[in-house]
Amino acid sequence: MPTAYKALGCQNKKVFMIYKEWKKVFDTLNDTDSGKLIKALFAYDGGQDYQTVLNGIKKYPLKLYFISMSKDVDFEKAKALKVYERNVKSTLKRDAKKKAKLANFQGSVLAGTL
Repeated sequence: MPTAYKALGCQNKKVFMIYKEWKKVFDTLNDTDSGKLIKALFAYDGGQDYQTVLNGIKKYPLKLYFISMSKDVDFEKAKALKVYERNVKSTLKRDAKKKAKLANFQGSVLAGTL
């Protein structure tokens, strides 16, 4: 997980993106392997130890599926980080304008020009 992602508080997000194209992969796997794969992806997305789950996977293609899917997870995290940064900047800008208006109002009241 990118350090900036954690530093900005994005790790508490409530959404985990699952692509419809992943269905083809899960359809080829038995229930046990599907469970291991999705658990590894959730651990990876949450910044937890996904290697422990992956170490229990003996099948080579399953690890390849994980690598491919984890890149999609990283893409979604990067996209979420950009949105989060944009929102923080907008909020700070909006707050600065509110503070300036308040300061002008308070100055007018104190000067008796209001």
